[in-house]
Amino acid sequence: MKAWLPYILTGVVSFIVGFGLGVLTHVLALRKDRHDRLRAFRDNLAVLVDKFATAKDADLFSIHQQSIEQFGEAAARIGEDIRPERRYDFKRACRYYCGMSEQDIRNFDADHITYELFKGVTGAKPPKTSSVVNYKFGRQKIIDLLIKLRDFSR
Repeated sequence: MKAWLPYILTGVVSFIVGFGLGVLTHVLALRKDRHDRLRAFRDNLAVLVDKFATAKDADLFSIHQQSIEQFGEAAARIGEDIRPERRYDFKRACRYYCGMSEQDIRNFDADHITYELFKGVTGAKPPKTSSVVNYKFGRQKIIDLLIKLRDFSR
């Protein structure tokens, strides 16, 4: 029996070391996959930010509508990769982005519309804006939201 003891110990130690290295390799592979998914999501967000930053005012709403499906799929893919303390806020921001309406993006100025309708009425105050729609505010709202989503995925 004593003659077999070194072989048994060598086998047990080799098994433990091999198992430990296998677990370590698996954990590192999972971490790399998570990192790659988050990087791909941030890259998609950077493309969207560029699209919104350079788009014509009239195209903002259509670009948003076209991006919702792809954005929703990408966000669902990384939902579990977001840190638990940020996950609720991330999902809430994703729902807000996907649920943005035409009003959120075009920002119709109610004061301007009221003034145009009741121009002849005494006491009607002139609007603060020069146009019925304020695309600048909507564009900035979308870009800020996408940047916030990018920060959640770090």
